[in-house]
Amino acid sequence: DRPRLNAAHFFLASILGTQPNKTERSSTRQFAKKLFKFQAAFSRLIFTTNFDPFLQVALQVAGRLYFMSDTPDLVPDDLVENQTNAVHLAYVHGSIHRHAQIADERAIQAIKERNAQVLVPALKRHGIIVIGYSGWDDVIVEALATCEKFEQGLIWIDLAPNPSTVFKPRALEVLRKTGACYVQCSAGRFMAKLNTGL
Repeated sequence: DRPRLNAAHFFLASILGTQPNKTERSSTRQFAKKLFKFQAAFSRLIFTTNFDPFLQVALQVAGRLYFMSDTPDLVPDDLVENQTNAVHLAYVHGSIHRHAQIADERAIQAIKERNAQVLVPALKRHGIIVIGYSGWDDVIVEALATCEKFEQGLIWIDLAPNPSTVFKPRALEVLRKTGACYVQCSAGRFMAKLNTGL
């Protein structure tokens, strides 16, 4: 009931709030170009394993429209970016807004392979940034492990100096794939640099 927003939430919401829309009036586009250095959007699709509404609150503060897929039963068509400007938050384990959540290992095992197949097409089409996630063997890691390589790139950010000391074997397998790299950094510091760059 008391969102504990951190710098990473605010910087991400700031980026998403100023990124260009698909269809903007020229005056709006000119103003956005002063804030955001690229013609294309940074992201309109975010997967999270958290149940909390923190990113939703940050997006509300930034005035960014969003919608959610927040049941563990992921639907393929829901994860295809449509023509809206809204940010899509996909809660792969469910959210606090639903009674159906998966949080124990048995439930995660039961649903992860099916849901991973739903996620893979979206992951193959986009560059991927994984932030502050130690690679619990769940649907996200299963989907990433199913990808043969990351043509658009995979950047995995975490605080661990050496991921092999804290990451699970399947996550380490993902980091060995072509196009993947590991960056030791805090989520807030990384997002601050990204915010400045974009």
